[in-house]
Amino acid sequence: AGIPYREFWVAGDPVTGYLSLNIEERQIMGLYTARPGNGIGKALMDRVKEGRDWLQLWSHEPNTKAHAFYQREGFVTIGRKESGVDGIPEIHMEWHRDG
Repeated sequence: AGIPYREFWVAGDPVTGYLSLNIEERQIMGLYTARPGNGIGKALMDRVKEGRDWLQLWSHEPNTKAHAFYQREGFVTIGRKESGVDGIPEIHMEWHRDG
């Protein structure tokens, strides 16, 4: 049901990473790479930022490596919820283009 409302980017052949964005909410719904640390996540993030001045995402609170990546990408934590849809605490992060 979500596909008509999302943009998707993939990297690699075979695919080694992808990013999904809810267009209306400007929310990154998923960013996954087969081998974190090889620049694929950064390339996908750079692509989704093009032409946009604001993005948001929710991330599982225990996923501190992802949070460090998002912080390097300019995201800041703006909130938290005790339990996401899967029962795991989540943090809410936003990115705003400078200038």
